[in-house]
Amino acid sequence: MTDVQCEACHGPAAEHIKDPKASYGAMETPRACRGCHDPQNSAAFDYTTYWAQIAH
Repeated sequence: MTDVQCEACHGPAAEHIKDPKASYGAMETPRACRGCHDPQNSAAFDYTTYWAQIAH
């Protein structure tokens, strides 16, 4: 999963690009994470551990 960008989790960025101070968009965690972090791609995925590394 190289080069994953903001839109992969947060969705389209059109409003954020128009106004960078605007919120990028909320995501439904941990459900949204499991779209990519599934047993095939991320067998050791633990939401709590991963979220602590990327929370922003």
